[in-house]
Amino acid sequence: AAIINTPHALGAPVISGYAHYADYKLSLPPLGTFVSAVLAGAIMTVLTWLLLSVRGTLAKLVVIWAAGYTLFATNVSHVVVGAALILAGVAHTGHAWSDVPPWIGITTAGNIVGGLGFVTLFRLVQVWEQRRT
Repeated sequence: AAIINTPHALGAPVISGYAHYADYKLSLPPLGTFVSAVLAGAIMTVLTWLLLSVRGTLAKLVVIWAAGYTLFATNVSHVVVGAALILAGVAHTGHAWSDVPPWIGITTAGNIVGGLGFVTLFRLVQVWEQRRT
């Protein structure tokens, strides 16, 4: 973030984009951020499963691209991706730096719940199906 915020390191339109993203994400209500993060955690869990199931390098790259595209296209809150963008833009918003740690905490919790929740749900369905047959 410090490098990006160096004067003239990036053009004004790029900094403006980061600022708008940071302002939007930091203005969301905590529940909205949490639910968005749960979805991101589920997406990353699917990414992990897909990476374990495909063999070729090209296939892995396609899977990674698809997951990254899904994260960005849906604008869900992933703590690593979102924090990088927020840290790059928060200095150019009306938000204080102290607004970032709560967002990181809520997003981290949501990512964990989304990942573990999806795995747990999947395992419960497997057990249910095995008992049924």
